[in-house]
Amino acid sequence: MLVLDKAKELAEAIAASEELAAMREAEALIEQDQEALDILQEFRRVQQDIFSKQQQGIELSDEDKQLVEEIEEKMSRNESIQRYIAAQERLERLLQSVNFIISQAFNPPADCESCSPGCNGCH
Repeated sequence: MLVLDKAKELAEAIAASEELAAMREAEALIEQDQEALDILQEFRRVQQDIFSKQQQGIELSDEDKQLVEEIEEKMSRNESIQRYIAAQERLERLLQSVNFIISQAFNPPADCESCSPGCNGCH
C-alpha cells in the first residue's frame, strides 16, 4: 500500500536525520557522565515525589519549591544535560513539523481553495 510505503520512508528519513543522531549522541554522553546521571536520578525522584503530592492534593512547600530550583540549577550547569535538552528540543521540533504537515492533509487552511491531500502547502 502506498501510504504504508510512504510511512516507512518517513520513518527511515527520521531515523537517518541529524536531529535523531544528535539526540543519540547526547544520550551516550549522559551515560558516560556520572554527575549528569546523578542529577537526573535526583530530578526523577523529586519529580515523582511532587507528582505524588499533587495527586494527593498536598500543596508544595517552600522547601519542595527550593529543591526543584536547586535541581534545575544543577541541570543548567551540566553540559551533558544541556546538550541532551537541546538535542531533544530539535528532535521535538522536527516531529512537530512532520505532524503539522500530515495534519494539513486533513485540515487544509480555511482560506485555501486549492489544497488537496497531496498539497505541499500553498502559503
